[in-house]
Amino acid sequence: MQAPFFRSEVLKVTVYLVATMILGALISPPLFLGCKWLVAQGTLEGGVFDALNAALERSKFSRFFNRAMLIAAMVMIYPTVRWIRSGLSEAQAVRSDIALQKNAWRWQYLALGFVLALLPLLLMGWGYVKVGYYKPRSVEDFEWSKVLIKALTAAAGAAILEELFFRWGLMNLVLRAARPFRALLFVTFVYTLVHFLKPPPDLALPPVTWSSGFWMIGQIFAQFGNPIFVMAEFATLFTVGWILGYVRLKTRSLWLGIGLHAGWIFGIKVFSPITRKKMAIADMLPWAGQDLKTGIIPMVVVLLTGVVVWLVLRKYYTRSAFVAGARD
Repeated sequence: MQAPFFRSEVLKVTVYLVATMILGALISPPLFLGCKWLVAQGTLEGGVFDALNAALERSKFSRFFNRAMLIAAMVMIYPTVRWIRSGLSEAQAVRSDIALQKNAWRWQYLALGFVLALLPLLLMGWGYVKVGYYKPRSVEDFEWSKVLIKALTAAAGAAILEELFFRWGLMNLVLRAARPFRALLFVTFVYTLVHFLKPPPDLALPPVTWSSGFWMIGQIFAQFGNPIFVMAEFATLFTVGWILGYVRLKTRSLWLGIGLHAGWIFGIKVFSPITRKKMAIADMLPWAGQDLKTGIIPMVVVLLTGVVVWLVLRKYYTRSAFVAGARD
């Protein structure tokens, strides 16, 4: 029998998200004002701190808000995990047919996912250039080695950390209280929502006060009232999260998901520095946007990638991960 809702891990994770947003909103103004005060006092000038001082000086409140949310998320993990563990008995465990297992083909899965995600994305970027959405930069404007190293570092770091957090830690916790389909839906929504805890890129920021963090949260969620915004970016990220969660459940492994995740990020990070927008974003929406993850076209490309992944996995995994059944 499933645990009552008020005792379930789903509710606890929801409380974690709400608490993270509240804590992030509370600490973002003092973080911003404190760093700007240090810059004004010249505390960080000279030597190895010059780069940090310059970064703090040019950073807007939105950047500090994003960092405050990350700090809050890290701070709230420990009490949330203790709370979740306190409500679990030894008998409560993830079903054996969807629990993570060792994957002897991990490197092949990693490479397959990377290629399946990267190639369609780069083809889409090439299409953007051909139709006039973007134009290539001059080779004098960037260094290929730096672009590739930066893209590979970002792809590896984000893919590994996010898959461990969302598809391993969070998914396993939610699977203790919900059936696979509901767990996939919930984790995908959380994944998408976390990636939207950032303000619109063209948001005009008023003077920072102690309530600015909560004002920023209001601006973030106000975007969901814009159907073009929902179609252009939220739906794409939700599709990405759904595919990553699906392959985790289907393969009972993180390797394919890490490969897919890394391939998408790598493609975005390579395309951005070697091209520049040729058309105004407003003229591209809702079909395309400020990067390769925004718009209806990216969502369709990601969906097609998901179909290919589904066809490949269907051949080797005949048993569905979404087997109906009550929790014992």
